[in-house]
Amino acid sequence: MAKAKKSAAREIVVTRLLDAPRQRVWEALTDPKQLESWWGPIGFKTVTDEIAIKPGGFWRHTMIGPDGAEYPNMTVFKEVVKPKRIVYVNGGGRKGGPGTHFRATWTLEASGAKTELTIRLVFDTPKERNFVIKEFGALEGGKQTLARLAEHLATHPAFELLIERVINAPRERVFEAWTNPERLAQWFAPKPFQLIVKKMNFRPGGKFNMSMRGPDGSNFPFTGTYREIVPPEKLVWTGEFTSGPADQITTAVTFDARGQQTRIHAQQTFHVMTPEIEHATKGAKQGWTMTLDQLDAFCSGARQIDRVEKRVELKAPPSRVWRALTDHREFGKWFRVAIDGPFEPGQISRGRITYPGYEHVKWEVVVKQLQSERRFSFTWHPYPIDPKADYSNETSTLVEFTLKKTKKGTLLTVTESGFDQLPAARRPEAFRANAAGWTEQMKNIERHLLSRQKRQR
Repeated sequence: MAKAKKSAAREIVVTRLLDAPRQRVWEALTDPKQLESWWGPIGFKTVTDEIAIKPGGFWRHTMIGPDGAEYPNMTVFKEVVKPKRIVYVNGGGRKGGPGTHFRATWTLEASGAKTELTIRLVFDTPKERNFVIKEFGALEGGKQTLARLAEHLATHPAFELLIERVINAPRERVFEAWTNPERLAQWFAPKPFQLIVKKMNFRPGGKFNMSMRGPDGSNFPFTGTYREIVPPEKLVWTGEFTSGPADQITTAVTFDARGQQTRIHAQQTFHVMTPEIEHATKGAKQGWTMTLDQLDAFCSGARQIDRVEKRVELKAPPSRVWRALTDHREFGKWFRVAIDGPFEPGQISRGRITYPGYEHVKWEVVVKQLQSERRFSFTWHPYPIDPKADYSNETSTLVEFTLKKTKKGTLLTVTESGFDQLPAARRPEAFRANAAGWTEQMKNIERHLLSRQKRQR
């Protein structure tokens, strides 16, 4: 007991709960660029001359106060145990003035999606400890340093995505779509992927285990924990890919009622950056856009299961848009299909899809109308992805492209109707898939026209 009291008389201990996973905090402690941005009390800046964060490594740095006073320091790292603990000895003080020496232990304890960080400084004598508190304000300085770290973590995630979307369904119905595996599996995966729900314990603290399955059968598993559930207003969960540390990603979704519609705001924060996560972030926005398209179709499907309609205003004249639609070679480039020959009214157009994951799907449509610079239409069997299925006896849906000249260029509208005539077992999936698919194809033709314009300049 007496020994513990003597030890405590030589210590300064500061603890703070940080709103970030332990792996993210570790990166902020050990990445030299990040370290300089938050190290030291408020108003201080740090200049590094040499750094190697490893056992036996050095950190020679100078802290510069708001008044311009310099505080040279030499740090020698003794232990670096990722992502749990850093131990070092440090010597330094005001330039030209008295200095001090201490041993520091920084300990990181995971607390759900947060991290409890404790700094323990041990001085040679109680006198030295009291000196740095009085002379340098070390206790308050430690608190301010951790406050700056907390601010840095909040404002510098490894990657962050913000997306909003209005869903054409009441808030309660939209929220319910997230609450059980049967509903979630019908829309929560960007096509051509399918969501496989292995486990879903929908409660605060409950775990989930799911995977995205590609059309070739490949699986991309991910797990996580529900952190906050406020029906029908808010969902927060943390998740991770199985190959990396826990709680890599935090996702918060809010649901705002707008009459019979719901505005969704999704914020997805990637706290660490691994090769797998870096790959995922490249398609994150597109994936979320397609997924929310499918949510919209799923939630509004009871009221609108017959017709899909998408619009885009293109910065090109109708003649140029018409050519992109009706020249079979150019159509194939943005639609991702290899077509055997020109479009002709009343004739069957054949080919094969070239979109990755759908190369096994045949292109076979019946061209209906080619009204120059006004309307292009055809019929087809929607979402015919099962190579073993015979779709020939099903009623086809009608796809219509219409063009309208605007001040900026051309308003292009695509509609697909007739889903209500499909077999009941296939109707919801075909509707959701094509609703999301047409959203993507409208972006494709827009990108295609813009890229052609840039090449012609």
